[in-house]
Amino acid sequence: MVTESTRQEIVAFVDFSSCSLSALAQASRLARARGLTLRVIHVVDTNVVEELAVALKQEFSSLSAEVRTDNQTRLQSAVDATHVGLNAHTEVVIGKVAEEVIRVLRSPSVALTVLGATGESDGTGAGRLAKLCVRKAEVPTLLVRANHKEDFRVVLVGVDFSDTSRIALREAIRLARAEGAKLVVVHSFTPPWIKLHYRAPTPEAEPRFIQQYSDALRLRLEGFSRSTSESLEGLDSQFVLQQALTHGDGLIRAVEVYGADVLVLGTQGRSLLRSRLLGSTAERVLAAAPCSMVTVPPAEFAAP
Repeated sequence: MVTESTRQEIVAFVDFSSCSLSALAQASRLARARGLTLRVIHVVDTNVVEELAVALKQEFSSLSAEVRTDNQTRLQSAVDATHVGLNAHTEVVIGKVAEEVIRVLRSPSVALTVLGATGESDGTGAGRLAKLCVRKAEVPTLLVRANHKEDFRVVLVGVDFSDTSRIALREAIRLARAEGAKLVVVHSFTPPWIKLHYRAPTPEAEPRFIQQYSDALRLRLEGFSRSTSESLEGLDSQFVLQQALTHGDGLIRAVEVYGADVLVLGTQGRSLLRSRLLGSTAERVLAAAPCSMVTVPPAEFAAP
């Protein structure tokens, strides 16, 4: 049985893009702060080595050994450059990138996976590998923006009162505590005076009704947050109601308003359709949010 006590590794995937090197720096910091082992992996696609072997008229096996050795040296140099004093385990794998990544993601020893949000392209939006990790990971995944190597000062977490958002909140509390960061708990909502016209015969609902609704929602958010297995005691925490037309728009707006360094978000909401949320919220937020992001899988994947 997989428990939190068996998940003692942080795994960082590095493709040597600037974004992935920022991810490595963050993984190194977090491994030290949380007392976890750091494993750093670089995957070389088999097709690349095969094509190179043909071009150089060299045996695949001998060329594979050379590629592995060269990249092992390069990977170790990247780890040493983080200057965190960790004895990290480095590993170069030759194989199908997606298959190798999924194999690692399903390891019972992994507590957190870390990689660049954009990958080799270093462009905007989410890279192919980042999307794969979000969809397949059975543990939280930290997707780091390029040049984001600093400490997390503000951790923002989206809560929609689902079981998965409870797990996301727990991860955010741990992250904020390890970093000494401020925690901002946000519930993004579309109010009934916008969705239900019978409650809003005029463009704006009655102020008294708005106040009552907001007060009740805030109490629910605070109660939900304090009912998690991770205590908020000692944390600088703030509870925020963010009105927006969509859940994702509200979270992006909150990130901007509160200057969040990282957004923590579950990959399955109250719809219970993981793929639907990924398409409509998590991946869209990943593409649009100006900060790094931790995605948290549904409850069935979480350690008790």
